[in-house]
Amino acid sequence: MNELMTQYHSLVGVGILVGAVVNILKSIGTVKDGQARAWSTGLNLAVLIGIFVSEQMGVNLKIYDTQAGELGVLVNTAVGLVVQLAGSQVGHTVLKGTPLVGKSFSS
Repeated sequence: MNELMTQYHSLVGVGILVGAVVNILKSIGTVKDGQARAWSTGLNLAVLIGIFVSEQMGVNLKIYDTQAGELGVLVNTAVGLVVQLAGSQVGHTVLKGTPLVGKSFSS
């Protein structure tokens, strides 16, 4: 078990992917304010159990850590872009018609 815990702590990609999943769940409203830590802990525990079970069955899932990290970075970037685009639209709506910054040249 100590070896499993040591190996799990070295799986940076899994942590990034779990963070990305929590961010998505926050963005769609599944995870409410103040719940992210609990969700992150639960998902990390589920991954730890999954790795333990897979090791007992002779399957090495740890080899996918790098891909999990890359996927997590990609997902975080995509979620960030969507939030940024939505924020720009909200900003435009709020500032519409105000002097100087709310000017529109469309007809």
